[in-house]
Amino acid sequence: MAGATDTSWLALAYVIAEWVIRLVMLFIVPWRRPPSTATAWLLLIYFWPVPGLLIYLLVGRSRLSRRHRDKISELKGAFYLHWATWPPIR
Repeated sequence: MAGATDTSWLALAYVIAEWVIRLVMLFIVPWRRPPSTATAWLLLIYFWPVPGLLIYLLVGRSRLSRRHRDKISELKGAFYLHWATWPPIR
């Protein structure tokens, strides 16, 4: 009997970890992805949570090129500069 109770908490922790992975990835995966790609990743993660998460971390993260990151930073700066003086004082 002692062996069964010793591993039951481990099984419960694994099930909880699987559901945490599923729920968190539900918000992370669709970001900046076409719906078909996001659906494929979410299906993999839903049916195979731990290995699916590892595969996603290895090959699934979308990365921006340096040129795109610089352009986004430039646009953010212009956006913040514009809205820092809003509404215009007359």
